[in-house]
Amino acid sequence: MKPGIMGATYWLFFQEGGYEMLGVFIWVVLAALFLLFELSSPGLFFFLSFCFGALAAAAAALISPELLVQGATFVAGTAISFVILKRWVEREQHHGYRTNVDALQGRRGVVIEAIAPNQAGSVKLGGELWSALSAHNEHISADTQVEVLRVRGVHLIVVPLNESSFSSSR
Repeated sequence: MKPGIMGATYWLFFQEGGYEMLGVFIWVVLAALFLLFELSSPGLFFFLSFCFGALAAAAAALISPELLVQGATFVAGTAISFVILKRWVEREQHHGYRTNVDALQGRRGVVIEAIAPNQAGSVKLGGELWSALSAHNEHISADTQVEVLRVRGVHLIVVPLNESSFSSSR
């Protein structure tokens, strides 16, 4: 017998009764591979479900040497963990508040540089200057208060709030 990993593997699995541990070893190696795949594709949690399924199958291999039982446990463990992880990710991603450009919708600002039909102007919003276009292709003069309807590319799409103008918050 050769020393080293191969010798230890041979001793562990092919001694009397050791072959029963071979199924556990294979499922644990598969779980480790699925975990490595998950780490190489973060944010999906797809391979993590397979990892949990393989760990469940390894536990089943400790109880039963039947490959059918181990396979069914792998499928059931994968499905259950996928459902649990999917619900957890959905709950974590829906914070109930908007961020980034989505948070600009509905906010109010002041036109700094007039907005002409089909031409961008400048709007000051929250202390920052943004390029803006009129939602209805109308002229919006400087110092007019506007509301952001949406963001398209790098432009805010705005509508005037009223015809009166003011010069504060400039």
